[in-house]
Amino acid sequence: VKWKLVNSNTVRAVLKDCDMEVSGLFYFNSDGFCYRFETEDRYYPYGKKNYKKVKYSAIVETFQQQENIIIPEKVKVMWHLPEGDFEYYKGVIERMEFNVQV
Repeated sequence: VKWKLVNSNTVRAVLKDCDMEVSGLFYFNSDGFCYRFETEDRYYPYGKKNYKKVKYSAIVETFQQQENIIIPEKVKVMWHLPEGDFEYYKGVIERMEFNVQV
């Protein structure tokens, strides 16, 4: 992963694995929390066998405190299609678990 500063609140991440490369922009608010991710490297299915790269975003609308950390709360994920945004997911994160042993 390579990181490149775009401006004071935005960084571009480029992930390369062999010949495959994808990238996205991470946007941070004034408190330093990532509230938005955008990429042009996500495929949208048109029919059963047709796929096309379409702009894709994940947006954190609100944050919450869980014990001693701040985590996303209300989130939505969407493709930005020519005919309008398609909201793929919208939900509320109740809690996060870390270092879970299975």
